[in-house]
Amino acid sequence: MKRPLILLSGGLDSALLLWYAEAQGMEVAALHIFYGQPAGGMEINACRDLCTLAGVRLFTVRTEIPSMDAMNADPGLAGPRVVPARNAILCSLAVGLAVDLACDEVWIGCNAADVADYPDCRAAFIEAMSEAAALATDGAVKVSAPLLGHSKGQIIEEAEEIGVPIGVTWSCYSPVDHQACGTCDSCRIRLEAEERL
Repeated sequence: MKRPLILLSGGLDSALLLWYAEAQGMEVAALHIFYGQPAGGMEINACRDLCTLAGVRLFTVRTEIPSMDAMNADPGLAGPRVVPARNAILCSLAVGLAVDLACDEVWIGCNAADVADYPDCRAAFIEAMSEAAALATDGAVKVSAPLLGHSKGQIIEEAEEIGVPIGVTWSCYSPVDHQACGTCDSCRIRLEAEERL
């Protein structure tokens, strides 16, 4: 049986991974990393609520990532809000914790909606990161993106089917007064997917 450590952002994608692992009876832990993102406070609150509901232990790490200017675009503007190579950094931190927790995989919520904009959400990156993780841990840990082929609509459908508390999740990159802006890429993609259901 797999023992995944889930990189939990507080968003719907990683929440689905958490519920999926729980539904399969896997031993699971979650990691949230605060790296200075504008929505960090809302994300950690969502992560805490999700882990409490799932009965899963949440680990947190605070760090700084260079090139944070990518996160500082004006709220409401379309465009990427993710720091270049962010997932390489986050996965590396998660692999180290996975070894300590005797987890054999790190799961990240990359999906089809991310692939066009973010090189570190693509299959080639996940495969390379998994190979690097295995080399770094003598084969003890690999990195997986179980939702890589899923559209946002499919993710919402599956989340509803297995009882993910969707209302607890947080998806906005550019909050305004602690509320989702409704217009950043993350909000827009989620709203479009919800409207198609």
